[in-house]
Amino acid sequence: MSIDNTIILTALAVVSIAAISVTIYMKRKYQRPTDYRSIFYVGVVLMITSLAGNTSLVAVGVIFTILGLKNKSKWEENRFRWSQLSKEEKNMKIIFLTIFLLTFIGAGSILLINQA
Repeated sequence: MSIDNTIILTALAVVSIAAISVTIYMKRKYQRPTDYRSIFYVGVVLMITSLAGNTSLVAVGVIFTILGLKNKSKWEENRFRWSQLSKEEKNMKIIFLTIFLLTFIGAGSILLINQA
């Protein structure tokens, strides 16, 4: 059984657009300083991931890592903990992470079905 690739791409595009929209909405509503520590961690993860064969992520990982290290003095002052978030922010993050997880599981399931 094979699922048409256009359906998969359309679903991923819709979820991506929704995620970007929520991110823009949250960024405009809650003005937070940039969390350079998280940017550093993302850069390190991208560099490690690129070692597994996806060399296109090396440059992005290096840029994120350098950006994070350059602003290391701002790591603690710009760090927001879960306890510092408002109830609405917590709910939005839970919804966003749930949608991301379901999309990830769905995409993995579709890939397994198509390979079978």
